[in-house]
Amino acid sequence: MDIMVIISAVITVTAILRLFFKKKITAFAIAAFLVIGTAYIIDRSHYTTFIDLYSDHLNKDSVIRSITVSTAYLPDERRFDPEEDIEIEEEKIMNEIIQAFSELELKKDRDHHYIENPDYRVRITTTNEEEEGLLRTESFYFNLNDKYLNNYKVVNDSNLIEMLAALVENEHE
Repeated sequence: MDIMVIISAVITVTAILRLFFKKKITAFAIAAFLVIGTAYIIDRSHYTTFIDLYSDHLNKDSVIRSITVSTAYLPDERRFDPEEDIEIEEEKIMNEIIQAFSELELKKDRDHHYIENPDYRVRITTTNEEEEGLLRTESFYFNLNDKYLNNYKVVNDSNLIEMLAALVENEHE
């Protein structure tokens, strides 16, 4: 499907460029370069990182207040059981978790709207300085499993799920 769109675009752009260039090969080469370059730029625009995605909430000046990991998904009710939540306030552990998230490379998946049965829901509560003397504390959350973070596919290798599983196991001991 996508290859047909690219071929159609190259033919169309070549026809337009033939008005300006006498040689067919020159027009074709320029058209192919333009179409492939545009397709590449559009594809790359779907890639991001965890830090870029949540930069409004989490940046180098943010104070992380807590991280809550929800572990018990109730599929019939399409929610997590709040009785099983693990709240983390220890700075060292929170920094390790944020470091693991900051290494995530993500790609927007337009066909994936939500995670059917997420392994975890993570809520991060941060305080940021809005302006001099004005602090704002807010939480943001996301669902994840070994392949997705909300509707973003995780495209790099990560030990994040293993880290969260170990954290949960330690809390339940």
